[in-house]
Amino acid sequence: MTDYRVGAMDREFVIRYFQTNEHQVQNSLAWFDFLKTYSQEIDRSVTLYADDQPVGFVLALQYKNLIQSLPYPASYSGMFLQPELKREARSALMQLVFEHYKSLCDVYSICTSPFSPDDEPSEEHFDFVTGNRILYIDLSRELLFGTTSKFRNNLKRNLCKAKDAGVAIDESSDEKMLAAWYRCYERRMEELEAIPLEYGYFTTMCEHLLPAQHFQLFSAVSGDRYLGGIIIVYNRYCADYYPSIFDRDCDDIQAGTCLFHHALAWAKQQGVSYFNLQASPTSQTALYEFKKSWGATGGSHHYLVKILNNRNEVLQSSVDQVKRDYRFHYLAPFEALSGRNIVSGTETRTLQANG
Repeated sequence: MTDYRVGAMDREFVIRYFQTNEHQVQNSLAWFDFLKTYSQEIDRSVTLYADDQPVGFVLALQYKNLIQSLPYPASYSGMFLQPELKREARSALMQLVFEHYKSLCDVYSICTSPFSPDDEPSEEHFDFVTGNRILYIDLSRELLFGTTSKFRNNLKRNLCKAKDAGVAIDESSDEKMLAAWYRCYERRMEELEAIPLEYGYFTTMCEHLLPAQHFQLFSAVSGDRYLGGIIIVYNRYCADYYPSIFDRDCDDIQAGTCLFHHALAWAKQQGVSYFNLQASPTSQTALYEFKKSWGATGGSHHYLVKILNNRNEVLQSSVDQVKRDYRFHYLAPFEALSGRNIVSGTETRTLQANG
């Protein structure tokens, strides 16, 4: 009979795992170190053993009564196991993780990767599963594959319009350009009445990812005027389209189209397999259609939630309370809470009646 146990995180094992298994930057050790440094949250990462041999790990941070792997936008992570492990072993290890975290928190949540379905933990072990739709471009195909002739003709005209307007592309990822991008980002978040991430979030991200060539800022400028920019976090497996922010007063000169086309061509030239366009709120139909028009394919990933303790207390929280107390963290689907509302673009299933 196999002896399974939980131990402290073995960084050397994690490094070896990521060296031999394709993964996104957002479920890497570099991304974890960035979030841990920025958030100052408690490190709850563990290594999983079978007969004293490391077979998997969990990268996770604790915030209040939640252990999440990992928090903040577009962080894809969960339980990583050696591919050869059978279903029975995976189930046993998941139960072991639950028992380990039960003494530390009330809720454990995971955000899975849209590109590694075979590595996802079995959904039946969780209380709630929420699907989230994304769009991505397969860069193994010809650039602009799947687009219409009308789109390609419009693209040519729009690229010419940007050129005639003096739009230039800057690939600098230094502090000066990041600060200019953030000022544009702050203005746009104010227009949308949305809560912005702090500037320190992006500077810490850049500090951790840029030396390993996992961070790239593309900016559109015209003379001394900053028009907007796109942050890409990437490796050879996947480039993830992070915040894309533009001055809306410049829409007519097509700076966004010009920069997106440049970033897409750049990623293909780097040999990247997927260009992940992330999810788009269904309320922003123009953004969704813009992404779709580039030949993007639909995909999905999941938020998995296990309530380990105090189930009634957790679910009696109001939506407003969770938004306030767990900003940029995923505690539970809003539909499951008191004062519930509908989350656009998602589908939640309740899998268990009791925690």
